[in-house]
Amino acid sequence: MNGLERRLDRMFSRGSLIVAAADHGQFAGVPLGLEDIGRYISEIETLDIDGILLNPGVVSRIASFNANKLLIIRVTHAGSALSGDIGNTKYFLDPEQALRLGADAVIVMGIVGQERDSDALHALSKAVWDYQRYGIPVIAEMLPYRKEDYSSPEVIANISRIGAELGANVIKTMMTANYGEVVRSCPVPVIIAGGEKNRDFFVSLEDAAKAGAKGAAIGRNLFQEKDRTSFLKKVREVFASR
Repeated sequence: MNGLERRLDRMFSRGSLIVAAADHGQFAGVPLGLEDIGRYISEIETLDIDGILLNPGVVSRIASFNANKLLIIRVTHAGSALSGDIGNTKYFLDPEQALRLGADAVIVMGIVGQERDSDALHALSKAVWDYQRYGIPVIAEMLPYRKEDYSSPEVIANISRIGAELGANVIKTMMTANYGEVVRSCPVPVIIAGGEKNRDFFVSLEDAAKAGAKGAAIGRNLFQEKDRTSFLKKVREVFASR
C-alpha cells in the first residue's frame, strides 16, 4: 500500500466522509455564521466530523489543530462575490506548501460549461497529478457553470465523470434527483456538497446516501446551524444506516 492509498483509506475509515466546509471566505469574504473563523474551527474540531475544509491563509494562522481530524485545504481560487466571477478557477498552492501546512488531502474546483472551460479543467488536471506525485488525495469539486444545471442529474453525472477521468480521487458535487445515475457512472467515490442552508437538506441527503454517495462536505447548513452537535448526529445516522 502506498501513501496515496493509505491516506484514502484514512479518509473513508468510517465508511463515509463527513467534512465541515469552512472555506467560503475565499469567495464571499465574511459569510454569515463564519464571522469568527477561529472560534468556529475550535468548536467544530471537537464534534463528530472526519475533517475540516479550509483555505491556506486560515490554516497558516491556526495555533493548534486536532490531529485526529483530517485537514483538507483548498488549492484553487476564482474571483469574488463582488465580481461574481466563478468560472475560470486558478491553481495557486503547490504540494510542498500544502504539506508544510499539514494537508491530508486537497480540494480543487472544476467549473464546467462556461466559455473556455478548458482553462479551468487544465488547472484541475495539473493540480491532480502534481499532488498525486506526493501521495496526496485530490477531491475535485465539480460544478456546472449555469445554476439552472445544478439540479440536472444528467449534467451532474457528466461533470462528475469528467473530474474522475482527469484523475481526481474523490468527487464533490451537487445533490440532485436520481442520484444513482451520478454514482453509478462515476468510478471514484462521490460526496455531496451541502449547498445553501435548506430545511429540506436531510431529505436530499438521505436520497443521495441511499443512491450510494459516500459522504458530504457541509458548509452553510452546518455553520449557520445553532445545534451543531445534534445536526451532525443526524448526518451520521443517515450514512450509518446504509
